[in-house]
Amino acid sequence: MKKTQLLLLHIIFFVALAVFFMYFTFDYMVYFDIGINNGMREMDIYLIRTPVLLISQIAVVMLFDKFISNRLKRWRIWLNYAAMITTVCIVFLAFALYSPGIPREGGFIRFLGYYFFGLEPGRVPGAW
Repeated sequence: MKKTQLLLLHIIFFVALAVFFMYFTFDYMVYFDIGINNGMREMDIYLIRTPVLLISQIAVVMLFDKFISNRLKRWRIWLNYAAMITTVCIVFLAFALYSPGIPREGGFIRFLGYYFFGLEPGRVPGAW
């Protein structure tokens, strides 16, 4: 691949992960009632959490590409993408651990069901 095509792919993936992070984090904050209102939640996401994610992703990919994936030419692109995804998970987890919120029964696993499958407590038969 040409360098411009590779750079464009990285930028598109970088932006897509950042957008997913913003929406996922906002829904997480709403579900666990973190923040005073939606305006404060959005300020927290736009001014604190997303810039930390973007800086972390850039630093991790630069260092990862320099020291590890550059030596493995065949897997270079996929390793960089894996490093970006891992960075998103670690940054989300780091902020989630230190965010005060209302504990809910089922916790994070129930939130994943709510986010990805639209499952809400009381509306789904069974344990939900």
